[in-house]
Amino acid sequence: MPVITAQISVMTEKARGTDGINYSLASREMIANMIEIHANATPFDAGVYLSSCDKGVPGNLMGLAQSKHSIHCICSRRNDECRT
Repeated sequence: MPVITAQISVMTEKARGTDGINYSLASREMIANMIEIHANATPFDAGVYLSSCDKGVPGNLMGLAQSKHSIHCICSRRNDECRT
C-alpha cells in the first residue's frame, strides 16, 4: 500500500533579506535527515521521491544516499521555475 509524506523547505527567494535566510541551508540538512529516517524506518521494498527547488533536490539525494532500499528520485521542476 502506498504511503505519501511531505517535507517542507525554506524558499530562499522569500527568505532573502530577512532572518529566515539563516535557516536556508539548515532546512536542506533537515530534509536529508527526515528522508533518511523515513526510508530506513519503513518496511518497504522501494520508494519514489518527488523533489523540487534548490533545497529539496539535494536534501532528497543526500537522504536517499543513506537508504537501504531501491530508490527513484524525480525532480519535478527546474530551479528557475521554483521562484515566485
